[in-house]
Amino acid sequence: MKKFFLVSELIMVCIFLLSTLFIGAFSYDLIPYRNGDKWGYCDTNRNIIISPKYDDVDFFTNGLAKVEINEKWGFINSRGIVAIPLKYDWVGYFHEGLAMVDLNDKYGYIDTKGHVIIPLKYADAGNFIGGLALVNVGGRYVQTVGFRGGKWYYINKKGLTVIQLRYDQLSEQYEQGFRVGLMVMGNNGKWGFIDLKGKEVVPPKYDAVGNFSNGLAAVEIGGKMGFIDKKGNEVIPLKYPFMTLPLPDFSDGMIGFIADNDNKGPKWGFMDTNGVVVIPPKYDGAGDFNNGIAVVRLNDKLGLIDKSGREVIPPKYDELGDFNCGLVAASSGDKWGFIDTNGNEIIPLKYDDVGYKTTGDGFCINCLAKVKINDKEGYIDTNGTEYWTN
Repeated sequence: MKKFFLVSELIMVCIFLLSTLFIGAFSYDLIPYRNGDKWGYCDTNRNIIISPKYDDVDFFTNGLAKVEINEKWGFINSRGIVAIPLKYDWVGYFHEGLAMVDLNDKYGYIDTKGHVIIPLKYADAGNFIGGLALVNVGGRYVQTVGFRGGKWYYINKKGLTVIQLRYDQLSEQYEQGFRVGLMVMGNNGKWGFIDLKGKEVVPPKYDAVGNFSNGLAAVEIGGKMGFIDKKGNEVIPLKYPFMTLPLPDFSDGMIGFIADNDNKGPKWGFMDTNGVVVIPPKYDGAGDFNNGIAVVRLNDKLGLIDKSGREVIPPKYDELGDFNCGLVAASSGDKWGFIDTNGNEIIPLKYDDVGYKTTGDGFCINCLAKVKINDKEGYIDTNGTEYWTN
């Protein structure tokens, strides 16, 4: 789902690592390794295991890895033998034994032996979770707008339609790697929620909605934002100024909000799931809490605070990423590196960019981060070991 679901596909990688369903699926012994412009795999000592000959590669999952040559994707096994021919325009990860594949903008599903189990006939498709996958027939991707039109269905692993859905737009929601009981739906420019049987739970009456997290979802009408529960009850009134899309989610039981601070203009603070202000609005910007730490912006500089509001690192960086594997991606000027929560520079700020494999920027899969330097990408670990040869 190169077009509609690609971002969520990447996000799901990290979410699944936290799920007991997915623990152990990723191979931590083989690391993507770049030699010049070609990719292969090495071990943690940088010994080459699979010779670099691919244009792009991904991590091993359940014994298989996605690889690409000349814009065609397939799978290899841990011995470097092609298990599924490189003939698709895009391939997804295997979920419940099936992977989404794309050829000529048509999507279907293959098994781990490469057999086409569900024909490539859909305009868009999602991953199988709980035995069901969301697919679209007749829709199309509109640049800058997203996926529009067609009809949406849930299918089972035999390709049979289980549920037909009747909305203009749909977006699945996940928590800890599992599809939750509600998903976003849109009709005539308004948004609400349906359950996985297609029953309308929250009517499409909001101008925008967020994802459910900690049992609550942000909703917006007429420039005012509040929060509803999964029954549609407005738990926190719609009185906060609308921020940006997508609407924020609760994280670590906290969420950022905007309010006027003694006529000093709009400032950011944090509230809990009861709507109680925990950190008063005083910042120019704020990110989500992650492992008890959140990024805040003040006077065009970024720092870190904890859930008590204590400044762990005073705002002094140009950019900061998420807290992962004990480190935070940090930027000063136009270079990136990694610091710990005491502000110590653990990996020098020398990279042109970082991230790509996390819900934010930094380390996730086996505590490896993808970085860019001199227009080339590669992986580093938390010790700063670089897995490439230029």
